[in-house]
Parts: sequence; structure tokens; C-alpha cells
Amino acid sequence: TVMNFKLRCESHAHTADVRAVCVIPSGIATASRDKTVAVFEEKADGSFVQVQTLIGHSNFVTSLAWIPSCSAFPEGALISGSDDKKILIWRDGTQAAQLLGHEGTVCSLAVRVKSCGTPILLSTSWDFTGRIWDLTTGTCIAVLKGHEAAVWGGAFTSDSTVATVSADKSVRFWNASGIPLGAASGHADVIRAVCAKHSPSNELLTASNDGTVRWWDTAGQSLKSPLVAHNNYIYGMALNADGTMFATCGEDRTARIWSIDGQPVAVIETPREVWSITFTSNGDIALACADGVLRIFSAVESRQASAQQLIEYEECLSQANIPQPMIPSCFFYMAQANHGGTGSQANQGRELIGRARAEGGRASFCS
Repeated sequence: TVMNFKLRCESHAHTADVRAVCVIPSGIATASRDKTVAVFEEKADGSFVQVQTLIGHSNFVTSLAWIPSCSAFPEGALISGSDDKKILIWRDGTQAAQLLGHEGTVCSLAVRVKSCGTPILLSTSWDFTGRIWDLTTGTCIAVLKGHEAAVWGGAFTSDSTVATVSADKSVRFWNASGIPLGAASGHADVIRAVCAKHSPSNELLTASNDGTVRWWDTAGQSLKSPLVAHNNYIYGMALNADGTMFATCGEDRTARIWSIDGQPVAVIETPREVWSITFTSNGDIALACADGVLRIFSAVESRQASAQQLIEYEECLSQANIPQPMIPSCFFYMAQANHGGTGSQANQGRELIGRARAEGGRASFCS
């Protein structure tokens, strides 16, 4: 079934790229290169109003996750990961704890409340590792070592098993003690995202810089032919609540919605690259965009922006149009750095070049 997603609303709360977006019970949280986390509350009229700015990280904030209500966190809590190598836990807008151990950018976070009620966190990093944490005590209970490059994403496949994906192009499986259970390969480039589907059977979906999505069982066996989803790097992926659809986003400035078996449902165009994507509780789509804007799209007409706002958004798209395929912005930044450029983009380029050298060539790619 084809769905017609249109802009619902925008928020300009950040002064740099929005790198992550996360649904929370009261609304949405976003993380940014401006070193902050913004919290938005959904109002009765359907608008999203920023109610908090969380300041605690000393560098880019790159990942977010929500701890559902449980005995250790009755009201739930927000978790953020950063280029400063720290994981921070926030309760009602206040920093409550920090988790230290990673030696590189914390690029993904995933939370699961076990059947016994214990909340556990899976974090992944550019330090080539994943870590499993007991959030009740704040202790690291396992370090996942085996990848040969940055570990871009992770997902729980059960209470006691996880999967991680990496710039080394592999998917790896582990138990909760950090013991390797197996590995799989198939992507031709860096794997940037992974989602776990638990019903009616446990499956994994992975998305890569090669522009494809692949399906796996939890033993690492490929389940079907890969889907060519984008014509450039895929940066983010998300499943909807009932597991009937998934969404992807990336360097080609689009978000794409698919049925769970890979049939196209919708394409959403944006003015800039899209770093992260999630489904809201009502099935709308929230996007973390490289121009510092949180954008929410809806297929429900009553929640869509006014006719005038939609016209203005189309004009914005037309002004931002760049012929495809595009050169990824990371290459542009590095080119500026190599030619002695100044300013924020050249500085980002120098940072990428340094990381590429540290990782043996490519900057895992691109941050």
C-alpha cells in the first residue's frame, strides 16, 4: 500500500546537525553536533514544543535511547552517547549518572528490559567494541571484542543475545557475557544500522553504505535477496511498532518507508542528508537532518501542515535540489581541509581525516 507522507512540523532547536532522534513517552528527544540534547513535548493540538535543553557532553552527541519504566527507573530515563566517549543518563532533565569505558565515539545505544525486570544497555563505539551494561548498577557486564573496525550499531535479539554491525562489513552475534556466537557477511561496504524483529520470528535487518538492506536470521543466515534501497549511503533504519514496516534514511536526502518484506510504501524528500529516523507512537516519521532541523512527517491528513506551510516546504526542496548521485558531504569537508580551508566544515574535514588515519584508511564512513 502506497502512503502519502507530508510534512507535519519542523523544529529548529539545534545550531548544528541533528544526529539522533528518539521517541519518549512525552514526545521526542534529539541529539546534535551542537553538543546538546533537546526534549520536545507533544501538545494536545499536535504541535511539538521544546521543553528542555540537556547540556552535559563536551562534544557531538551522536546517539539516544529511552529506558522504559521499570523498578530501577519508575519514570523511565533518557540515555545519550557522544563523541566525548561518555554515556549519560538523564532523569527529568538532570544528569543522573555517567557510564565510562568506551575509548571512542559512542555511536549507538539500545535498551532492553529483561523478563526479570532488569534494564540492560547495549552501546557500540568507534573503539571497535560493543558493551553491555546493567543499568540498575551502572556496571559494564560484558565487552564485545572481535570487530576489526568501528561498531556502528547493535540490537538485542533476546534477553541474553545481541547482534552488532560494523565498518568491517560484518554482522556479529554474542551472548550477554560477551562470548561470540557467530558472524555473517554479505554487505559490500560499511554496515551502519541494524534492527531486530521479534514476531512472528526473530530476524535482523541491516543497512549499509552500499545502499542495500539485508535480512538475516539470528544464526546469521541470509533470508532473502538484498533490497537496493538508496543510491547512496544509508545512515539510519527503524522498525514500526508492530513490525509491519521499516524505514531507512541517508546521504541521498530521502527517507524511505517499506513493507517488512521490502515493498516500497513512501519516499520523503528533505533539503539535506538524514542521519537518523524513527517511527512515532502514532506511525508518523521523525527525521534527524543535517541542517539542524527535526522534521516530522505524517500520512494522516489531519496531522499534516497547512497548505501554505507545505508550499513553503516544496519551495525549500526546490532551492536545495542537487542532481543525483551526490558527493557525500564528508568528502566535501575533507576536500576543504586538504586545501587549507577554514571554518566549521574544514574543521570537520580535518577531524574525519584524522579518524580515517587512525582506523587504517577510511573514516568508517562518514560521521
